[in-house]
Amino acid sequence: MKKIIFISLFLILIAGPVFALWDDCPYGEVDCPYPGDCSRYIDTNKDEICDHSQLVPEDIIEIDTKERKYLFLPLAIFLIVIYLVTHILSKKKIISIAGHRKFWNVLLLLTFLGAGLSGIFLVLRINMGIDVGWAFKVFSH
Repeated sequence: MKKIIFISLFLILIAGPVFALWDDCPYGEVDCPYPGDCSRYIDTNKDEICDHSQLVPEDIIEIDTKERKYLFLPLAIFLIVIYLVTHILSKKKIISIAGHRKFWNVLLLLTFLGAGLSGIFLVLRINMGIDVGWAFKVFSH
């Protein structure tokens, strides 16, 4: 029962909060034109002005699902399946429990290092104005 509660809480927390798209420019810009002054440029209503620098429009156009950038659900399912496979293999003594833990600990370490470095690059870019655009282009497309 504890495992089910833990997995449920994990899935709820991993979904993350939904952030506002309108009127929250970190630079205080108003009607910032394309390509924008920061990496947060987004234009959901196709008017070539950053949504973060605009007031909330009367009629918000629904974002087309083809514009999604993150494949959360397929990635989450893939990771859960891989975890379950390695867990079952360790229970059947095909791989050791230590090997199972080591694999997931290394994967978590690499993930947290990537997230930590991304956070540092964002602080350098947004708060200090240091151009580290190359760091973000490494993982795009």
